[in-house]
Amino acid sequence: MEGRGEKLYLIAMIDDATSRVVANFVRHDSTEENLRLLGRYLTTHGRPLAVYTDKASCFRLRPKGSTTATPRLSSRRRSGGPCGS
Repeated sequence: MEGRGEKLYLIAMIDDATSRVVANFVRHDSTEENLRLLGRYLTTHGRPLAVYTDKASCFRLRPKGSTTATPRLSSRRRSGGPCGS
């Protein structure tokens, strides 16, 4: 898409209880960017009861020496940070 600017990714958090959305366009969909968004959510709205993620590779842990990602936890993760790194 020439002339439209750089490629950006939309990362978002949706509170399924209140339908509150916190989102940001970023240059890279990375652990750092997802943690930044989570931090913004926590600072503004406090700690949620549960966190669920999609199945993006950012949310998977790569074992040492492996070149492919494997699931760290199920996609319906209940606690911890948003991405394994």
